[in-house]
Amino acid sequence: MILEMELNGMVLEKFRDSTNHNYNTLIINDLQTNKNFKLYIINESGGFYKSVNIGDTIIKNTSSLIIKDITQGWTDTLNYNCKE
Repeated sequence: MILEMELNGMVLEKFRDSTNHNYNTLIINDLQTNKNFKLYIINESGGFYKSVNIGDTIIKNTSSLIIKDITQGWTDTLNYNCKE
């Protein structure tokens, strides 16, 4: 779950994963562990996926939907239109 995830990494790839429901997908290199992982951006309606670019460094703290793009200098809140 994205809320529980901590991010501190660089976007290596950005694509729609045709093998997995055509989900918006980012390949991110974790700057602390130097391991790559796949992040699916599913049902996020705030425009984060459209705004982030390959080469951007992004940071997100655990228990937060606030995400920062250090490279471009913006902060956004991931929006899933969920009712509490």
